[in-house]
Amino acid sequence: MTILIDSMFPLLCLPTSCFQNVTDMWEIIDLYNFSILSQKAKRISRRKQGNYLEVSLNIHKGSLYFSKRSRHVCTMVFGQNQFIVGRRETPLRNVDILSFIDATEHFMDVLNCRIERIKFKPPLTNDRLIMMIDCLNEMKTEIRAVEIKSATWRIYELFMNRFRKSIEQLCVFESDLESDEIVHTRPNFEIKKFFCSNP
Repeated sequence: MTILIDSMFPLLCLPTSCFQNVTDMWEIIDLYNFSILSQKAKRISRRKQGNYLEVSLNIHKGSLYFSKRSRHVCTMVFGQNQFIVGRRETPLRNVDILSFIDATEHFMDVLNCRIERIKFKPPLTNDRLIMMIDCLNEMKTEIRAVEIKSATWRIYELFMNRFRKSIEQLCVFESDLESDEIVHTRPNFEIKKFFCSNP
């Protein structure tokens, strides 16, 4: 005779301190997948500060790059309204920008760390770029540095006039901008440490 036993474990009923010990052993993708189950799951899976994670956001490819103490941990790519590990990176042309930013902010809140670097690169329509910048302005997550690659005057001017968050660094690479255009365009946000340009 076979006896069937319910093997489901009431994980969410564990005390928060015990639950943290469990989730500390999870991979990043497992933590993310669990955190999107419910508001309670998100709340109890939130990391403590000082976990040494470094996160870079690539707007062009819709990707999050994770490293720890300068060693690559994993890359997650946005698709089907959530981040996925192992998905091939493709330009973020047909993705809902609002969903992408919402998912990013959700994950940054769970990881409880800042975004080390955000990378912008064409092609971006005016509407999508404006929407992206406005969403970033509303994010609670701290952003350390912004990198704009292959910048056109339209992208550069839009970013400098519309972005509002205080950052440490702004870098502009491989642009078709003249040096006087870069120098004489004042940002509407604070750059705490330095601005660099490599046309």
